[in-house]
Amino acid sequence: MWAGRAITGKLEAAEWYEKNKEKMQLHILTREFVEVTLKNI
Repeated sequence: MWAGRAITGKLEAAEWYEKNKEKMQLHILTREFVEVTLKNI
């Protein structure tokens, strides 16, 4: 997340996650945590 910001100057984690979330195997609670965290950034 922060590495991308250092390179591009933007926080693109939420955008990247939306594009790639179907490819990830995450526990339901982990997925929920990630999505809530990204919404609060």
